[in-house]
Amino acid sequence: MDGINEKKDINSPFLNKQKSVLQTMLSEVITELDKDQMTAEGFQFFSFTWDKANDLIKDKEKELN
Repeated sequence: MDGINEKKDINSPFLNKQKSVLQTMLSEVITELDKDQMTAEGFQFFSFTWDKANDLIKDKEKELN
């Protein structure tokens, strides 16, 4: 998520794009999990990383408010 510290606007296209990417990733992973294409352990690794990226975006939004 290079560039997150460079953005100064809460409604920046960069932050909106990152949120969209995360939502798309989550949707794809849930679909894979439902189809047994991902293990529970794989989902745990993904969800940890996804949560950290989502927290980073939320923190940046709070900073810009």
